[in-house]
Amino acid sequence: MKKDSNKQHLMISITIILFLIITISSTGIFLFHARPYESSIDPSEAENIPPSLVLSTIILGGFRGVLTDILWLRLSVLQDKGKYLELLQLADWITILQPRNIEIWQFHAWNLAYNISVMIPDAAERWRWVRSGIELLQNHGLLYNPESAGICHSIGWMYQHKIGTPMDACHLYYKKLLASDMSKITDQDGHINYLILTNQIAKGNNEFIQIIERYNLKPHIMKKMEEEFHALDWRLPETHAIYWAWRGLITAKDNDLITCHRMILQCLSEIFRSGKLIFDADANKYERKPDIDRINIALKQYEKIIQKYPLEGMFAGKRTLLTDASRIFYNAKRNQEAIQFFNQFNSMLPEKLRFTNFEHFISSPPGTYFVEPPGYNSENEN
Repeated sequence: MKKDSNKQHLMISITIILFLIITISSTGIFLFHARPYESSIDPSEAENIPPSLVLSTIILGGFRGVLTDILWLRLSVLQDKGKYLELLQLADWITILQPRNIEIWQFHAWNLAYNISVMIPDAAERWRWVRSGIELLQNHGLLYNPESAGICHSIGWMYQHKIGTPMDACHLYYKKLLASDMSKITDQDGHINYLILTNQIAKGNNEFIQIIERYNLKPHIMKKMEEEFHALDWRLPETHAIYWAWRGLITAKDNDLITCHRMILQCLSEIFRSGKLIFDADANKYERKPDIDRINIALKQYEKIIQKYPLEGMFAGKRTLLTDASRIFYNAKRNQEAIQFFNQFNSMLPEKLRFTNFEHFISSPPGTYFVEPPGYNSENEN
């Protein structure tokens, strides 16, 4: 089996090299000097590196950077033409030539999970492509870029956006599969007992091990995360998005810190809005309702992050959460708390955009977050 695998990697490398020679010859490009290119291989990691990468590094040497640029150029042409299936092989080659390039892993995964998946009408088959995009990042991208904040955030985005929102016609199918899988290792509320989890893994319980490996979950990180945000429902895509953003924070710097924190805030807010899951796989039932007891957890996190990053986007997110909280608590007949949340967000608005009073706000159409002054045009807002 190992010989067959090595032979396959060898053929991949030879194919890449032949393709590049043909491409260079046909475009009239002659390489007199190879650009300096930092090797992606650390001798200490050699055992885990595919032979195709080792071979391409040895044979191509300093030419790898230039040849990768040629592949990127071809990739851009195919993308502009919408030839997403043809992109697959090129993207795969670039990940072999330049495995430490975060952008190619993100591009490759996006192409699988978004561009190609939507071409497939069948929900089960479409899910295979979405899952392939996630697995490409968590099982391969992270192999060469351990705990990369960019890759972790991209995985989180797949859960938050591709699975969590209704933008994909098959989103409910994805949600049910995720919930069904995670129900195998959680209690009826989607919570994880870490003592049971670690014991089952230690005993070699295949079902537990398979789920943990399939979703690349690390129990010690999961537990640490829940110490910060309290017990979460692991059947929800937002919980997985939080998990990956939390992992990203381990190595995140500069803007990656902000994007990971923003993802956590958005998902905590969404769990408050619709995080109470009623799931029954046998009855094909999947319903979500507000989990109103989680409002303080989300608001506390907003306050904590705003202290570090007092950005308008953070304040806007908090205002939106407070506005939704006021309506949700009002609908739950908890009027006193609804009014408190109203007072908080209304005082954060510029005076000309404020509601006259709580009755004025609650009688406005759902989704109204401020009063539009005369002559206001939302298209002029940045």
